[in-house]
Amino acid sequence: MDYVVDNAAMGRAQVWEYIQEETKRPNPCDTCKFAARCDTNGTDCFAFRRWTYNGDYNDRQIDRLTRPFDVV
Repeated sequence: MDYVVDNAAMGRAQVWEYIQEETKRPNPCDTCKFAARCDTNGTDCFAFRRWTYNGDYNDRQIDRLTRPFDVV
């Protein structure tokens, strides 16, 4: 399951709506204490990128390897 997501045009909420039916776990940002910071700075973490790629992530990936949104 591969997704092409234009993060510059779609916010985190729209990405979640786009893939929510295919995911194994809930959006990692829903419970992350740094979600507001990422929204403000336009960044995402490894857990969010893995979740958008295959619908799953490891809890240890939350807030790791944070970087600006990839623009596809």
